[in-house]
Amino acid sequence: MAIRYTTESLQYQEFRIAIRSKDKGLYLARVEASPVGDSSDFTFRLPMAQGEIDEALATISNAGQRPLKRSIGYGSYDSISSIGSALQTALFEGTPLGRQFRAALEMTDRRREALRLRFLLQDPDVVNVPWEFLFDTYQSNYLALSTRTPIVRQGQAQLLTLSPLTPPLRILLVTADIANLLAAPEVELLQELASATGMVELQVVKDATSAALRDALRATSYHALYLIGAAAWKYRQGNRWDSARPTELRNVQNGLLLLGAKQSGKDPVADATFLSAAELQKLLAPQKELRLLILSGADTDLLAAEMAQSLSAVLGMRGLLAAATRLPLMQNFCNALLAGQPLEAALTQGRQLIDSQNPGVGEWGLPLLYENTQDGLFFTPAPAQQEASVKSATRSAAPATQPNPANQQEWQRLNSLIDIEERNLASLYAQRDALGDLLPKFTQQQIAESEKWLAQLQADLETIQKKG
Repeated sequence: MAIRYTTESLQYQEFRIAIRSKDKGLYLARVEASPVGDSSDFTFRLPMAQGEIDEALATISNAGQRPLKRSIGYGSYDSISSIGSALQTALFEGTPLGRQFRAALEMTDRRREALRLRFLLQDPDVVNVPWEFLFDTYQSNYLALSTRTPIVRQGQAQLLTLSPLTPPLRILLVTADIANLLAAPEVELLQELASATGMVELQVVKDATSAALRDALRATSYHALYLIGAAAWKYRQGNRWDSARPTELRNVQNGLLLLGAKQSGKDPVADATFLSAAELQKLLAPQKELRLLILSGADTDLLAAEMAQSLSAVLGMRGLLAAATRLPLMQNFCNALLAGQPLEAALTQGRQLIDSQNPGVGEWGLPLLYENTQDGLFFTPAPAQQEASVKSATRSAAPATQPNPANQQEWQRLNSLIDIEERNLASLYAQRDALGDLLPKFTQQQIAESEKWLAQLQADLETIQKKG
């Protein structure tokens, strides 16, 4: 069964893919939901070993900072597109999933809609594959860089249904800048955003210890937790943790480093405490209103995967995003959320911004979004009465009488599209009124496109009416 939802510019159809490892390098995949139906399991093999994937990811230059592995030098963009093309070929070419994807894409194109690709990844082997770099050789484009095909991950078996939040958005921002992540500019960015929009209540805890984080979470309830800190790794058999990413990810915990209670001042990494995913989940369990966890530090991808088992949405990072990349990404992401964009659209636009500012680098594929909700609508500044006022204004010119039976189906279709676009335009107008001069350029463009499309729909409806 297909799941549909509406954004400000596109109506998305759900294309949900479940993947699990089998044995001897084989994987099982199936389409769980799409506009053209589901599919049975089929077997495919990844065309490269995990080591080759890691080496390709290590060529990402992180905007001049260290690569994902220090032992591997900077490489070219081609290795990333090669991995993406190989993944696309293995999963899509000549497979039931590929045929359904092409059919679904053609259908949504005809309807002026789009597809959201949601990956339900059922074990560590498939979690570690960089599906965000899927490269469509037909269109010579990365799927995740297009708002027509955003890519998200699913961390729970069952999807949640949540209502969008209205202002103010309560955010707890916590920093533990042990690994020199340059957290201060990111804190200033969030503070300026809260001050300028008036739609955010921001609580900041700097240089956090486990106790400081616990106290802040006990003080009040939050809608979002924003953690700036590096991840570390601990083997389940022992108690020692390591800040270096292991080559074998089974039987390994990914956690977050916080400042130690007793700091010597000589080596903050040595003094740090390891906060595992299980411990963080216990801390967050009483936060019943928490919708979004942002892990903007380094190597938080597996931590995000574990946290997504109990939260509705988690954003993590594979490797390190340099501050020069991370800041505009998070600024664009937060602006888009406050403008009423769904999570996947906000992140896709952030990916596009990274790609435009650092073409050929590939850092845009390092953020991983786990989304466990029926739709990505997280926050809306739109009051209900604005939707009613737009409906009243746009419907005043629409003919009320129904046409003859020969044109009945088209008449109903146009009315349905008009209803959707009126709601879109109401939300866009509300965002414009709420953000004023801070309204992103892409939202201004969406307003113009929405007004033009609505006028065309109204004209088509009048034509049907005149035919009788």
